Amino acid sequence: RGYSRDLNFMTPQDERIADPLERWKGCPIFSWGAGGHTVTSFPKHVPFYGSGQTAPMVKATAGEVKLQNVKQVLPADNVLSGFPGPLKKGKKKEVITWLKNAIGMLEAQLPGPQHPGTSPHMDFKRSEEKLLLWKIVLCLVEHDGVLEGTPAVQEAVQQALQSQGGLLQGAPFLGTPVEGPRAASSASSYPISADATNPQAVAIIREHLSKGDREKAAWMAVDERLWGHAMLISSTLSKDIWKQVIQEFVRKEIKGVGTGSESLAALYEVFAGNWEESIDELVPASARAGFHMINTADPAGSNKDATSGLDKWRETLLLILNNRSPDDTQALLTLGKLLAGYGRIEAAHICYIFARQIVYFGGAEDPQAQMTLIGADPRVHVDFGKDMESVLLSEVYEFALSMGTS
Repeated sequence: RGYSRDLNFMTPQDERIADPLERWKGCPIFSWGAGGHTVTSFPKHVPFYGSGQTAPMVKATAGEVKLQNVKQVLPADNVLSGFPGPLKKGKKKEVITWLKNAIGMLEAQLPGPQHPGTSPHMDFKRSEEKLLLWKIVLCLVEHDGVLEGTPAVQEAVQQALQSQGGLLQGAPFLGTPVEGPRAASSASSYPISADATNPQAVAIIREHLSKGDREKAAWMAVDERLWGHAMLISSTLSKDIWKQVIQEFVRKEIKGVGTGSESLAALYEVFAGNWEESIDELVPASARAGFHMINTADPAGSNKDATSGLDKWRETLLLILNNRSPDDTQALLTLGKLLAGYGRIEAAHICYIFARQIVYFGGAEDPQAQMTLIGADPRVHVDFGKDMESVLLSEVYEFALSMGTS
């Protein structure tokens, strides 16, 4: 636009003078037309010079009416071009082709990895998670709205989740057997010692059991780290005590192994049915509340970023998916909420898709909805709904669900 200036308009002598919007000064007209066309007209300002005037009087006249294709006014993004919508039965091949082309373009646009702690590093992680979200939706379409239950779909999901950069740098993924000389060297690098059995503790446990006090016997076994006794006895008690025993086992035996144990600790919490507490192994509750707690037992770990466990979300997700347990979708929903709370909306939606049986996919005005547009955050009110990628990806997601039996 040009520089701003005050124009001296000629005042009309008819009823237009009563227009409160003063449209007689000229206003642009834009209208959406049928078939992807737009109609535009911009006013013209004609100057009239009079004797003794230093500045001209300006009269607004109607401009040229133009009929244009919307692509001339708003060129489509390369990722969005060729979308085969509106989607309906029989368009599965077209949708898969479009998704694969879009994924290829997103991979080409993926920025290089940045150093942790820098702002571009978060952009790189979000870009990776966005690409992964598209790949998961592609798996959903290819397998007719199903992401579990058959070896083929499980292998496709595994490949997608492990596709970006590897889950464990320099180490095999958890659950992958190590073979050959490397296995022997890995095993020999850790000291092996037999668990010491305390006969006195076992005698006390037997005494508690002889009195029928199984709860005291279970907690005696926990205190003495006799985990076999503790788990066997607590499995016959209430589920709350069983969950507490597992929590103590994770705290004393798993988290003490060292870095990289967060996802395994979270999985064990899921096994115990501690779905809401499982995310505490990734980001402690104190950190989510905004407090910085110091671990007196491990002073070296006090400087560790309390939210660094968020980067273990993909590893945790794979562990849960490869080791399904009853109602573990509750844990996936909780993991998604954790990621969404820290602005990792693409990662959160991946977890929601795997927990779609209990996730509510609804409108932005619905307080119960966990997902509204796939890959878009409804809390960002300024840009929400303006990203066509999330709109089209949501349509593809609904199309994939329509192919399923549920």
